[in-house]
Amino acid sequence: MQRPELFDRLDHGMQGPLTLVTGPAGAGKTLLLSSWLVARPQTGPVAWLALEPADARPGRFWNALLKLVQLATAGELPPVRGPADDIDDDFVAGLSGAVQTLRQPVTVVLDDFEQLRSQLVIESLDRFLRSPQRGLRLVIASRLDPGLSLQRLRLAGQLTELRSSDLALRPDEAGRLFELHGLELTTEQVAKLQERTEGWVGGLTLAALSLRGHPDPDAFVRTFAGDERTVADYLIEEVLHHQPVAVRDFLLRTSVVDELEPDLADALTGRKDGAQALRLLERSNAFLLPLDEHQQRYRYHPMFQELLRSQLRYRMPDAFTLEHRRAARWFAAHGMAATAVRHAVAAGDVTAAAELVCEHWLSLIVHGEGQELADWVDGLAPRVVAGSAELALAGAGAALVTGDLARAQGYQQLADARAGMVPTKRRARYALSRAIVTMLDARVRGDFEATRTAAHKVLIAQQLNGMPQDSRAVAHVTLGIAEHWTSDSGSATERLEEALELARRDSCEYIVLDCLAQLALFKALAGELHDAAGFGHAAVQIAVRNGWDEHPCAASGFLALAIAHFNWAEPDAAQDHLASAARAARRSQSRTTDCLIRLFGALLDARADIPAAARVAHAVRTDIDEWGLPRSLAAMAGFFEAVLLADAGQSDRSRDALARDSMRSEAPLEDAIIRARLALADGEAAEALRHLRAASPDSPAQHPACRIEALALAAVAKDLLHDDEGALELIEQALDHAQPEGFRLPLLAVGAPLRDLLKRRIRAGTAQRALAGEVIALLEERRGAPVADQGRLLLDPLSDREEAVLRYLPTVMSKAEIASELFVSINTVKTHTKNIYRKLGVGTRTDAVRRAKHLNLV
Repeated sequence: MQRPELFDRLDHGMQGPLTLVTGPAGAGKTLLLSSWLVARPQTGPVAWLALEPADARPGRFWNALLKLVQLATAGELPPVRGPADDIDDDFVAGLSGAVQTLRQPVTVVLDDFEQLRSQLVIESLDRFLRSPQRGLRLVIASRLDPGLSLQRLRLAGQLTELRSSDLALRPDEAGRLFELHGLELTTEQVAKLQERTEGWVGGLTLAALSLRGHPDPDAFVRTFAGDERTVADYLIEEVLHHQPVAVRDFLLRTSVVDELEPDLADALTGRKDGAQALRLLERSNAFLLPLDEHQQRYRYHPMFQELLRSQLRYRMPDAFTLEHRRAARWFAAHGMAATAVRHAVAAGDVTAAAELVCEHWLSLIVHGEGQELADWVDGLAPRVVAGSAELALAGAGAALVTGDLARAQGYQQLADARAGMVPTKRRARYALSRAIVTMLDARVRGDFEATRTAAHKVLIAQQLNGMPQDSRAVAHVTLGIAEHWTSDSGSATERLEEALELARRDSCEYIVLDCLAQLALFKALAGELHDAAGFGHAAVQIAVRNGWDEHPCAASGFLALAIAHFNWAEPDAAQDHLASAARAARRSQSRTTDCLIRLFGALLDARADIPAAARVAHAVRTDIDEWGLPRSLAAMAGFFEAVLLADAGQSDRSRDALARDSMRSEAPLEDAIIRARLALADGEAAEALRHLRAASPDSPAQHPACRIEALALAAVAKDLLHDDEGALELIEQALDHAQPEGFRLPLLAVGAPLRDLLKRRIRAGTAQRALAGEVIALLEERRGAPVADQGRLLLDPLSDREEAVLRYLPTVMSKAEIASELFVSINTVKTHTKNIYRKLGVGTRTDAVRRAKHLNLV
């Protein structure tokens, strides 16, 4: 089998005295070396010695080696004094001198080197490698690290090493192996087998043998594991049977855990030599892989671990249960609650599992194990859950973070009914747990006043009773969210930053994700787009790294990125991030998150269907009212609905939306923007300015996007009133406000009338030439937009008859001639013309033609 990269490294090894190839049984050592020698013929002689236990006598080993070299060189090697079992310096010196006389170096492969369980052979070979010679190139293939002075050779640059990780086949190489066996597997099937075996050549070869003539290859691939018969037989014969009884017992007992460290190994085996045993197993390539540089953490190869667990379960069932119980106790004592519960469940110890869940449920949630916690509680016997208020609270907490409000409510009722049965010594812990569940429940429902009250209770209880820090971090992040939605954004940021510091200090990435995602969302809603993107990307990276990218906690991070890209006028990127937010939130019943995703989804969908988008915004507003969500969210939804209704040409309904939401008090500038847009659509530029001035668009307290749009609308109004200087000054202010955060959408929302104004601003000179040019280019793109987008540029669309009249206005035809062409009266043409002027915001036929061209209507 061709492996060019490894062949290159073996070729490089021929420049030094020793090349070492080590790996477990079936790692492909012999296959690699034999393929290399065929594919890359050596310039000099080659000798191959497959070692056996009998070769452990020094005299026999060296005699066999000398005979092979003599044969390979056709007798060119000078005679060397026959070695005895006591190899002295004279023999080593004589052999070194003899190989120096060879015309070309000899490559000697020593295969199965682990068979030489003789320190005398190792010492004599080590002395030979220390001697000055360049006529012999040794290649050692072994399951074990030979006891040679490898560090000396490494430092001298005289050692080439290929280890297990180097020998493992990549997916493309695994595919070629299956092809050599005459198998045609899909890319997905090959990838699955490569992943399952971690590229172990022996495992892949056994899979190939098993797949020949298999009736259902896909089913085989899905279930292929270490307890599959061909793999199990191989590992038992080649690995387990080669180990002493004490080592086999160690392997079986420690296989129940995914990662091993010395102290844990001692706890599982009852021995005190865990560190030494693990180091020896690693050196022997017994499918034990180190996870750090300090030899403190290890794991078994997954297929070997499957075999060990299978052997333990069926041959030593009592030990299987005992080891899981021991593991549960050890992990609980070391603060790893989720792992402890898994082992208690595996041991079938319902009592221990329930106790662990009651004590550590919050820790499980804040470390991202909410779904697993819910499964455990639901999986316990109903009588066990029904009899424990603490366990019922754990179930409620898990249901809340996984988005099942109905189940959470049922568990809370059960907990309240059994609260009197909680032992006295655990009542303080129970009270804290009840407050935490109340806080989480209020957060999901969007009752942020209740959330705020409950969070303060949690912090007080935690401080008085010295409970775990988990509750403090959760309370701070939840309190920060509540303070944001109850109009205390400055305090909210401080709370979230404090929670973030606590979570990072405790290495709690789940809470870090929650903090970053919420900070990102709040920054995005406040118009701080660059900070929002920074926090959002940081949150998404953590989510992806931990497999939480479809967890409710990540939804706010994706939503923040969608809002940022939406305001940057990058709709495709915004749509992608919003889709990710929707996927992450689908298992959550967080009402605020749901409303925000639907609202911004409606704005993006309006590119294709404005009336449908307006209907979605209206439905969201209705839900906000029904659920009693924050007034600021209601005002946002009202603004979006009014905007969409105006864009759909439904002026009266847009005004009704403004009145119904009382936006003049909650969002005065947003209210003024809609009224100004409607006034401009009616050709009332002075009225538009009156609305905008009353709302103080230049106030720093206003949302930046609204401030930018208000200034741009005011500029258009002044332009229509022939105040050229005032219009240019206002558009420059709008650009100045837009540039720091990169806002483009608020300018685009004003539409085509802004395009000529921006061009004049550039000709007159501007500090924001690049931004102005980008907006002009985007507006130019919209000139060729489909009808749905043109409707957004014209607030009150023309009727079919008005469009028919408009097509004649660029001509020199009189109204009477147009009436004759359309078979209508001249008065009808006059009425349609008046409506066209009003909707286009112009007063003359020439201006109407110019504006219609800008809007790509003619």
